[in-house]
Amino acid sequence: MFQRWLFTLLSLMCCSTAFADTFVVTVKVVNANKEPVAKADAALFWDVVNGAMTPHADKATVTDADGKAVLRVDNWNEKRPLLVLSADRSLGGIVGVSKADDGKEVGRN
Repeated sequence: MFQRWLFTLLSLMCCSTAFADTFVVTVKVVNANKEPVAKADAALFWDVVNGAMTPHADKATVTDADGKAVLRVDNWNEKRPLLVLSADRSLGGIVGVSKADDGKEVGRN
């Protein structure tokens, strides 16, 4: 009986995360001269590892040569801060994203 109950509980936990509401945004990163920034990291969550800012691997993306990257975001029914840092960490910016941005290109002007 306990095993059946445990299996049911674990199944419900897995299903709730599998069907979580998400949305997708395209991040566009440019420098002060409006030129695309390639290889910039974009993430909602960051860590400091050995003194360097490092994005959480499971919810991060890297921009391509055009300065664009696609990011899937869990919907928390609120605007969430997205931190973007260049590969050398000399440039950075924050933009808010929410479900209202689903399918849109976001960036700072």
